[in-house]
Formats: sequence, C-alpha cells, structure tokens
Amino acid sequence: TRLPSSFLDTGWLAGLPRRMFGASTPDDPGALGSTAQVDLPKLPVPDLNETMARYIETIRPITTSHQLEVTKNHIQAFCSADGPGPKIQEELKKRQKTMDNWAYDWWTRDMYYNILLCLPINVSPGMVFTPRKFESYTDIANLAARLVHLAVRHKEKLDRYALPCERAASREKGQPLCMSQYYRVFSSYRQPGIPYDQLITTKTSTEHIVVSCSNQFYVLFLKIKDTYLTEEQLSAQFAFILT
Repeated sequence: TRLPSSFLDTGWLAGLPRRMFGASTPDDPGALGSTAQVDLPKLPVPDLNETMARYIETIRPITTSHQLEVTKNHIQAFCSADGPGPKIQEELKKRQKTMDNWAYDWWTRDMYYNILLCLPINVSPGMVFTPRKFESYTDIANLAARLVHLAVRHKEKLDRYALPCERAASREKGQPLCMSQYYRVFSSYRQPGIPYDQLITTKTSTEHIVVSCSNQFYVLFLKIKDTYLTEEQLSAQFAFILT
C-alpha cells in the first residue's frame, strides 16, 4: 500500500526540514555557481584591539579581579608593538587575501576533526525518530521506501546544484549565505587519521544503498537502466529483505 501524500504533514516526520524533500530546477536563483554564491564576501579579519576587548568582557564574569588584571597585562604585552599580536594579525590578513574563508580549516579541525568521541551528542546534534508502531513488515517496507525515495530526490537536487541560496534573517539581513556544506551531504565521510581526522568528499552518482537487517548487509540498487525505482518498487525490495 502506498503511503498517503499527506504523510510528511502528519505524525513523527512532520519535524523533518521540508526543504530537504522539495523539488527544484537547475535555474533556481542562488544555486551553487550563480552570482549570489560566487560573490559572497570573504570572511573578514577582526580588528586585534577590538577582539581583545571583547575577550576581556567575555571572561569578566568567570574570573576573579586578580585573574582579570593578570590577563589584561598579558593582553597588553601581546598587543604591544614588539609583541606577537600585530605580527599574527598581519599574517591573518595575508591569509585572508588568498582564501575565501581564512578560519574554515582551523575551525573545523579544532571543533570536529581533533575530537575522537562519537560526533552525535558529543559534538553535533542528532535526530531520533519518535517511536512508531508497525502492524506488519509491509508497514516497515513502505516507510523505508518513502524515506529512501525522498532522499534520492534530494540527492538528485544536490547533484544539479539546485538548492536555492539561503539568506541571513537577522544580522546583515538578506546577505546570501554559503551553501557549500549542503553539497557535501550523501557524498562525504570522515577518514580517521593521525594527528587528526579528515573530511573526504567525492562526487558520486546515486546507484545503490546498503541496507542492514538482522545482522546482514544487502546491496539495494536504486536504478534499472538509468531509471530510479519507484516508491512501490523500493517497498517490494525492502519487503524481500525483511522476509
């Protein structure tokens, strides 16, 4: 039985981002490669003295008066003409001229790749579906088919670089936002390494998925002669795996 078209609007799937499953065309304004994406401003290098002033205000509530004064003395030495601060600031400005985002590599390495704990919960948010009662294997197969079918539609959209460009809603309202991280979905994995992990992104076609069921792994092909399986065909494949 085909799941009703209103399925996404009811029950536990209602919380999923609707834009994940929407349709689009390569001509969408703001798609990757358009003027809105290419002309994004580079990440600026904040003024050194302003950065240090904000740092002092940030640590003020969590330090004693003595600790704060010691920190201010260190900052004063750091920012002096003979200190390392101005030299580092100039190096950052040079780096900023040659990169779209001078902080990206450092930030992702420190926030993600250096952390060896499981990413969901410890670093990144995770999504857990609410409990759902299934009456039969057919119900499970239908739901799995719906999710895969929608994921494939979204992957096709990514392959066309067809996501509309998002824009800032608060600060610098209307400013186009970088969309590159969206296009790493379904095509990236984290490769373990020393001294830190790496994110590997490849441009791949969506030909098959791997299904884990009852301690077994199955290859489920998504295409027949360059045509994607329908939702009903996917459901039949899942039912075969389940039984």
